Amino acid sequence: MLLNDPLLCTHTHIVVDEVHERDKNTEFLLIVLRDMLESRPDLKVILMSATLQVCGSSSSSISVWCGD
Repeated sequence: MLLNDPLLCTHTHIVVDEVHERDKNTEFLLIVLRDMLESRPDLKVILMSATLQVCGSSSSSISVWCGD
């Protein structure tokens, strides 16, 4: 899919489930999607997880990923 359409122009939303399973494939996918959002601000990325550990500090993984 990314080879033929590297910015996923035919898609409006991307759903990533089980993001709490932090393996190298998930990390790579999140990095690619984060970088893609710079060129595609209209693209909506939905992160889903049954368990999400959020710290009280500003260095929590979700805050860092979102740029907050």
